[in-house]
Amino acid sequence: MTCQDVAEWFSAIGTVGTLIVAIWKLTSGAKKDRDDRRRHQAQQLTAWVDETNGLQIVSNRSGMPVYDAVLTFTINVSDGRQAPTGEEYYQHAFHTLPPGDWQLPCPKGWHGMGAYPGVELAFRDAGGQHWLRTSRGELKELDESPINYYGIGYPYGSNRLTAQNVYSSSVPRLFGRIVVEGVGDV
Repeated sequence: MTCQDVAEWFSAIGTVGTLIVAIWKLTSGAKKDRDDRRRHQAQQLTAWVDETNGLQIVSNRSGMPVYDAVLTFTINVSDGRQAPTGEEYYQHAFHTLPPGDWQLPCPKGWHGMGAYPGVELAFRDAGGQHWLRTSRGELKELDESPINYYGIGYPYGSNRLTAQNVYSSSVPRLFGRIVVEGVGDV
């Protein structure tokens, strides 16, 4: 084998290696694009607590409704989540959560040393995927419907939504407009 043969072998191996890397990048990029599209609607839903006004706020900025939504008021302590039980206002279930910003009152009596409020929002998106937005803002995929995840069971009653249109001037507005179903921009 001559030096020229060795150089040709290294050239061929380099070409094959480059081809393998290019194929790997294409397939991993396509998978990331698929995952991003699958998560797109879910990433546009969030919920938080407005302690100043005693409200739980839910925002669906996806432009499409989500289904089987469950909003759970949580009391967070320094080491993790604790969901109170025994009072009906700690959890709200909705057959449909339309686009827009919505408010519900916070339950009373949750205050305590080292405790701070949060909300979890679980829902089924328009593509049929089940999601959980934790009280810390993380988006996680669920293996089952939110109704089953929280042990609510079918059939279930749907709570009434109130459009978020009264917001204290001491808290900055997060969105330039408010959409009220059936009314349009307010």
